[in-house]
Amino acid sequence: ANLVLLSDIDSAGIAAQSMAANGSGWLVSVGDITVGAGQAGYVLDLIDAKDPTNTGKPLTRYTLPAAPRDLALANGVAFVADGSNGLTVYDITKSPTSASTGFLVSNIGAGTLKPPLGTASGITLWTDPVSARSYAFIAAGPRGVGVVDVTDVLAMKLVKVFEPIKIEDGVRTLPGTTLTPYLARVRAGSVVGFDPPKVRRPNGSSKKSS
Repeated sequence: ANLVLLSDIDSAGIAAQSMAANGSGWLVSVGDITVGAGQAGYVLDLIDAKDPTNTGKPLTRYTLPAAPRDLALANGVAFVADGSNGLTVYDITKSPTSASTGFLVSNIGAGTLKPPLGTASGITLWTDPVSARSYAFIAAGPRGVGVVDVTDVLAMKLVKVFEPIKIEDGVRTLPGTTLTPYLARVRAGSVVGFDPPKVRRPNGSSKKSS
């Protein structure tokens, strides 16, 4: 299919690090903006995108407490990957003017020294068709991939963080071998193989190496 450009950049003042459409003419975007004296500000913009030839019509701007990296929409709320602030849920139908409006729904994974969700930089939502439970998969930077049960956004639960394989120096992988998440750490100087070769004992017999 031939792609057609309907509109160029209509506004340079909209935060646009990540955005998602809600399916009914609203576009939600998050990102950093420059405020007074060159300081960075963190915002969530709600944009009127009913006319795809003019997407520069902001409706509302919400100030966020941390630098947002990514977002996903579901059931009228925005799930925001908030960097070291973890996963934050905002109800974009509510006013952010005070804490009592319900705009800020909940947060999980925030921390100062070792945030449970690392530096949350990406998010994907998925609902299990069998159990009907909903999950958020979070790209957690060097921590790996976090899984959060978001079925009840008022009581989100961290299910697990899948840490990346730690491969130390001097590791050699034999042809046809794939490292899997079952290997949490590969020691320096190791040789990883699918089917280790037979080694011959001094007396002439042979056995599989372990």
